[in-house]
Amino acid sequence: MSNLPVILPTWNNLAEHRLVGLQQEVLDPKFNPDFGGAGVDVCDSGHIEIKELKCNDVHENRFRANTVALPFIPPNQVSYSHDPCLQTQLEQNRQIEAFEASLHVYRGKLKLQTDFAKAVNQLVKEASEERPFSSPVPKQLASLIRCKPKSLVHREYNLQYSGGCLSTLPTSDNCSLLFYTSGAHLDTLAVSLVVPKDEGQLLKVDKTVTCRSVHGSGHIYHLAAQRVDEDVYCTTRLEKQCLCTRISDTLESIEVIGELETDETLCFAIPSTYIPGELLYITSAGALVLYSCDSQRPTWQTTVSHADPASWWQCCFGSHPRCVCYMDSVTLYQRDARDPNAARKAVCGIGDECFLDDQLTVLKTNDALPHQYYIGSLSHLVLWDERYWKYPMMQWNHGLKHSPTFISETRLCGRTYITLGSQRSREVALFCADNSSLPQPSSPFPPWHMSRTSDFTKVLERQGIEVPPDVDKRASAPLVGGCLVASPRGLTGLQLTSFCDIFYQDFELSSGGSLADGNWKFGFGGEPVDVLHEVQWWMDCADLPQEEVRTDRLRWVNVQHVKEAFVAADLPPDDYGVPQLDAMRRAANEGRCISYKEWNRGLDSDTPLTNDDLLPDLDEVDINATWDSRTTKLLQGWKDAESQLQEQQPSRNVEEDDDDLAALRHTLEDLDVSVLPPATQLQQSISQEDAQKKKKRRTQEGF
Repeated sequence: MSNLPVILPTWNNLAEHRLVGLQQEVLDPKFNPDFGGAGVDVCDSGHIEIKELKCNDVHENRFRANTVALPFIPPNQVSYSHDPCLQTQLEQNRQIEAFEASLHVYRGKLKLQTDFAKAVNQLVKEASEERPFSSPVPKQLASLIRCKPKSLVHREYNLQYSGGCLSTLPTSDNCSLLFYTSGAHLDTLAVSLVVPKDEGQLLKVDKTVTCRSVHGSGHIYHLAAQRVDEDVYCTTRLEKQCLCTRISDTLESIEVIGELETDETLCFAIPSTYIPGELLYITSAGALVLYSCDSQRPTWQTTVSHADPASWWQCCFGSHPRCVCYMDSVTLYQRDARDPNAARKAVCGIGDECFLDDQLTVLKTNDALPHQYYIGSLSHLVLWDERYWKYPMMQWNHGLKHSPTFISETRLCGRTYITLGSQRSREVALFCADNSSLPQPSSPFPPWHMSRTSDFTKVLERQGIEVPPDVDKRASAPLVGGCLVASPRGLTGLQLTSFCDIFYQDFELSSGGSLADGNWKFGFGGEPVDVLHEVQWWMDCADLPQEEVRTDRLRWVNVQHVKEAFVAADLPPDDYGVPQLDAMRRAANEGRCISYKEWNRGLDSDTPLTNDDLLPDLDEVDINATWDSRTTKLLQGWKDAESQLQEQQPSRNVEEDDDDLAALRHTLEDLDVSVLPPATQLQQSISQEDAQKKKKRRTQEGF
């Protein structure tokens, strides 16, 4: 190892074995470690200097987590019980899977058809006559054919929530402002003043103000906050609307200074870090616009195009007030808004060594050094400098199971801490960057992950405490934001779910021990921890609204379900259906057939119906859509036979029907009811007669 260069550190045993045989002083980019960079001075001195980096040490992480993620503020009172972030997307994934599974069934049925087999045999015969030699299909081509088309690829995240709905900014008096989405319909901007505590929990909420659009409302998908001079500006992005709000440090004043609407869907919007009241946004159609809230009109705009049509745009400000950056899933571009004829420049993309076979998902400007950008992809988080375009300044493997969708940063004790999180897997990774050396930042210790929002429910289950379903659903909801808040005693990690519930986890600075020591366990063998005392106040008011059960149109006719659903208003529930069942039994014993109309109707048209009756739905059911082909043919034959029978029977005169009814009425009037046997005796005799007939029929059939 003495011949190894000191430009880059080694990060694991595999890297050491690969680097042992290298004698050159320049390393191949594929051997770059998870954390390090190019080791090149990018200052303006003009001299290239080599900066030695030390290997990061997990024991350098002096933060200690004393508990799992716990509720930070009371639960948000929402007006729905479904997940607004991923439920629709996951339902589309299930439909895609069902469609793919049905393709195998349909292909199998088609291959069994005679015409299909004849056509295939004919093609094979013609091919063998023209080309007698064999031509096997290459394995590469066969595997390429089996690949899914892009339109059916499962997406495990919601692009509309790109950027996150949770942000924080420090104030001048060692406090912090917390920006997040709230409201019953997730259409309200909430800003809380968070102050540090001397004991116990690191932070507490001092006061909270809310702001909502007066002219219109809608679901908030992303918010971003920046400080310019003495004021704080926050943009909230809706589907086709963006609001810009000005807020003071003490929350004494909060006002909406600008509202803009677009014809296309807004992909991203962010306030300027240079000019008060200016923001940059980009739409799904590729309209990149600089907008001034003072004049209520665009100051510069252009149209950009995608390298991948299925991508989602993101944008940010660069190192100059008129330097704008925008990114899709393939490339990060830069453009100078001062020159209308300036061409775009590609800063980095998936063609670079660090993004091979990758996809870009999140983008953020380094607040301390605006010429640097944090870029998140499917597998990496990199720090890129626009003045040095060959290699990233720093690179990590974030270890998230799904694609990251939000990113933020905060500073403590001269170091930068980056938060990177994903939606579906509900993972949040934390990274540390030491900027003490401007030529080459370093990572003093590896990244670590925060506790998930649902971990406290697992603790309660292990302790034998039942968790209500609404609490478990809230805690297991996808994440739509995450950030770190600095305090004198350490860091507090915050996570925002799709129900706008905030959970926190404190990382307290400790002189002895480190995060790697595992100072807290909730599994078997660990010390019991009273988590219920910390979450009981939140569980008591975490109920979700009960949605009304919707009665959809029937897709299949279930006879048993129909029998239970038909309830007549004039009969008690216990006696309902007895006459109809007795009639069906007698028809079966006597070998008679019931009419199709009687089966389809189920009840007489004069029978009053209740709200739970399914007769209106049954009348609209198409038999061809609810049964298989064989059953449809049988039912159709049944219906046609009945129609033919009715046509063959001679039509009776109306006067004859009236005479028959009159004779029947006189017969019933002359009938002496007192001579009839009791109902119980009559029912027993009917049952005995039915049993004898059934026994006789089974004897004739040979049973």
